[in-house]
Amino acid sequence: MNHLAELLKSWQPNITNNIHYYSRELLGIPYSVYQGPIKHNIQDLTVQEFNYDFNSLDCVTYVETVLALSFMSQPTQANFESSLKKIRYKNNVATFFNRNHDFTCSMWLPNNSDILIDTTPNNLTAKTTLDKINWLRDNPETPFAKDMSDLELENLLEIYNIMPREKSTIKYINLSKIIEFPEISVISIVRKNWQNLNVSHMGLALKEQNMILFRHATSIDPYCVVELPLEEYLQRYVGHETIGGINVATLK
Repeated sequence: MNHLAELLKSWQPNITNNIHYYSRELLGIPYSVYQGPIKHNIQDLTVQEFNYDFNSLDCVTYVETVLALSFMSQPTQANFESSLKKIRYKNNVATFFNRNHDFTCSMWLPNNSDILIDTTPNNLTAKTTLDKINWLRDNPETPFAKDMSDLELENLLEIYNIMPREKSTIKYINLSKIIEFPEISVISIVRKNWQNLNVSHMGLALKEQNMILFRHATSIDPYCVVELPLEEYLQRYVGHETIGGINVATLK
């Protein structure tokens, strides 16, 4: 079955209705970490890499897919792909270094500020330094980088106008603090004491059935896209050593 073709049949010219519908329709899809094609050399970094898969999703590609289906201008495959590419890649250019996926706070959220706004009602912040050199060296998509020195990787990153080391800050609200959620929001799980990362998970919070539901692709059992009350999900992590709270981004 062509999953996309079936989904397009239910598209509406109403973003809010679409997000409710598509986030529900993708429940049950198996979890798998998104990975682009292997880059065997430096030249491969500029190759167009755009792809998508409705047979498996991770936490970010789930959110991206729901938003892309919901924001597209008309229900066609071309419009869906254009919408997804715009959300997933900086400046709509589908190359490895333009992918927003890997750094939620420094790339994904800022580069989608045309559709989302940070409405986290707090001044708590999580800070870290993003070490792009070690990220590139440890990335399974760039095996060639393992044999490169720090200086070589630093020079490579600078060619693409990427800071080798970048300070990153994101606002969050404490898990124990109750707030009034909007009808739809993108929730990011914020880590306060992690190295090289300060967001570890993402999902959608939606007002349905007289409660706030959290829909997300989970990397733990049952390893698929699931839904549960947001409060129930967050209660698991109250008092957690490294989870500071959540960032809330709402539709513009």
